[in-house]
Amino acid sequence: MPRVRFTADYDYKPKPGVTIAYKAGWSGLVHGACAERAVALGKAEYVAVAGPPPSEAIVRSKRTRRGPADGQTASD
Repeated sequence: MPRVRFTADYDYKPKPGVTIAYKAGWSGLVHGACAERAVALGKAEYVAVAGPPPSEAIVRSKRTRRGPADGQTASD
């Protein structure tokens, strides 16, 4: 999912009967098709952010969790 900043109001219609309205100035993650259409129409721009993507941050946080202290078992 790409991150974009909307430069103008944009209504994304993923399927008939469904509309997702984005206000100018809002930025965040959107579906790829939404980002492509909005950028092509000149109503949004891609935004780069510093740091790892969210999925890598979650994996990294799970790796840093520590088990039981030395000399203890998981049941203590």
